[in-house]
Amino acid sequence: MSGFISIKLNDILADFVGVQLQKSLPSYIQIFLSKAPEDAIFIYKGSVMQQAEVGNIPDLEREENIEFSGELDVTGSPLQFSNYSVNVDDSVLCVKKFWLDDEEKHYPLSLNSARSIISRYLLKVENCNIPLWIACDGTDKSRTLLLCGFKEEGWCSRCLVQYHGLSPLTRVDEELNDTTLLFSNKKQRKVNVQCIFDLCDYNFEKTFELTQNEVSSRNGQKMLVKLEWHGASVKVPTNGVSSVLTVGFKIGDKSSAIFSLWSQLNSLSKYYEILCSLINDKQSIVLPRKCSADEILLENVTKKILALINSPDDVVGSLPQGSDLSHEKLRENILSILIKQVNGCMRPDCDITDKIWLVLNELIDVESITACLNNLLSILEDGKSKLQASLRKKSLLSNIISSVLNGNLALNNISMEKTLEVMVESGFEKLKYDYDYVFKKLGVNCSNYFKNISISVAKSLDAVEHNINILAQIHVALDFILRVQYFFDSREHDLNAFAQAIFKESCKTVTSLKNLQCNPHVSLEVPVEFECVVDQLPSYFSSLKMETSSINEEDCDYSVLFLSSQSLFPPALMQFEGEKEADATYMEQQYHVYKLSSYCDYIGKQ
Repeated sequence: MSGFISIKLNDILADFVGVQLQKSLPSYIQIFLSKAPEDAIFIYKGSVMQQAEVGNIPDLEREENIEFSGELDVTGSPLQFSNYSVNVDDSVLCVKKFWLDDEEKHYPLSLNSARSIISRYLLKVENCNIPLWIACDGTDKSRTLLLCGFKEEGWCSRCLVQYHGLSPLTRVDEELNDTTLLFSNKKQRKVNVQCIFDLCDYNFEKTFELTQNEVSSRNGQKMLVKLEWHGASVKVPTNGVSSVLTVGFKIGDKSSAIFSLWSQLNSLSKYYEILCSLINDKQSIVLPRKCSADEILLENVTKKILALINSPDDVVGSLPQGSDLSHEKLRENILSILIKQVNGCMRPDCDITDKIWLVLNELIDVESITACLNNLLSILEDGKSKLQASLRKKSLLSNIISSVLNGNLALNNISMEKTLEVMVESGFEKLKYDYDYVFKKLGVNCSNYFKNISISVAKSLDAVEHNINILAQIHVALDFILRVQYFFDSREHDLNAFAQAIFKESCKTVTSLKNLQCNPHVSLEVPVEFECVVDQLPSYFSSLKMETSSINEEDCDYSVLFLSSQSLFPPALMQFEGEKEADATYMEQQYHVYKLSSYCDYIGKQ
């Protein structure tokens, strides 16, 4: 906002007591708009006790009896915001509270005061091209809560937001052709509807192995279905509907079924950081010690590893035989078995080096891991174990063990740097096979993501970090599928195509594991077939936004009808007397109804 406009506004507001000004729009205004303005002004009272008394303004009759008319009446007619609006995350359309905590301190001005301020702004400020919004007390007959005005490139724009009380969908649908709800009646009218269903109250017992505590923890996540269609109807049509599934959740939640994989991915990242520090001759990063490298501990850990080596492979559960999962419905028990297998390091193709890595990773401390690894190799030097037959894949650890068993490598003490190379490369291979196994068994083709991704510390450290980031993206995609799997419990669905869309969105959202660790809250929006979600939707939506617009050479109009199961404005702005109550004659869900009406006409460049 320019200094000139700021000075002029201060002069205008000098006559009003307790008025506050901010250079950004509150969230409950942004909901009505679609693109972010470069500048905006919002005016409100800072306290309910402060009366915005106006000097040098003639007394007006009570606002309940005032009716303003005239398209160019800058003191009261609705207005259009021309080339500006605000970007708003669609998630704001479903939350229980549409405003921020600080916005609860916004108190309204009287409608007369708001009209006076806007009139002075449009008449006295030469370049009044910044939209000026004012909070109103809603005490007029039309329940006006917001007023706005500005001029830009020869267009005069006026806008207001009014509250129409509580109403059932049946009545709203009947009144859609009434000009009180749809501002534009022109032939070239365009109508677009966005409808949000909040699935957070869905019966999560249908999802994967959730305990009661886990069900409670899921209440903090965001899970929405956004439907969109064209046409003036507040009821979801049977065709011509696009749908997007949005899930916001926290990665690393201990209640997650794949928390173990997330912990291993974090350990892998930490080993990589320490290795980089050693190679670059920087001060070593020391991991927190959970166990010290004493002889008793090393002996116990070594025995645990030897027991794994000498015991037959175990498989947790079994998958349905004779079924092509790529054409099967995604069933809860299938995914449950897959997750149990990878969590227990007991998938059928599990290599013994995967199990050794998992046990060594429990030590947490690099010095302890190094000592234990050296101790293990010393015991294996006699070549009497069954380990040779259990080495199914090539890795740095398997190569070292094979060389020791075959007598081709004279055993020297493994250095800490070599230990870190082992933990990085073997850990990466284990996790890569874990994720790949789950998706393949679900019939999901993720070869494009796992193709040619392997790591060699000796060749390139940068490639190591890049591939670890790919694992982070894959982990987020799997977490997403776990949370929405109940959509596919009872119908045929192309899970592979859906998973590819999830992979694409995850790759776009998750730039690196490091960023994900700093900000574990992610939100993915994935297109989904309307037929797949229509039967899973709650009986009532959370909010609906209908945008109507028309334009010609001389004027244009724009309106937004907004329906919400919750109040859109903070309590301080909804304190007017005689607030409309729910209509008891309708035995159905009733919604708060708000309408933004705007009008813009060309007055010529001045």
